[in-house]
Amino acid sequence: SGCHGQGGNQLFRLNVEGEWSSDEHCFVSHGDSVGTQHCVQMGRWIPKGEWKYGNQTRQIRSMKVSKCLVTDDKRLSLESCQTNNQAQQWKWKEIYVV
Repeated sequence: SGCHGQGGNQLFRLNVEGEWSSDEHCFVSHGDSVGTQHCVQMGRWIPKGEWKYGNQTRQIRSMKVSKCLVTDDKRLSLESCQTNNQAQQWKWKEIYVV
């Protein structure tokens, strides 16, 4: 099924500090794979600073392993960044919570 636009398990947060999470789970890179772990919250989501979104390339890069997020429509993984690879291009809608 496609995106329903209602948030919930389809809501992902990637902030300027490089913290990428969904609900209480943080995304972490392990070589070529992407995993989740329970976020440790002490005023911040951990791990901090691992992920970066490129506004021009629309790529999500793991700063830890210097690879870009890619999907085959079934799973997330990491591979060498290629700006012409559409599977590495993501659209983010910015929202601000005050």
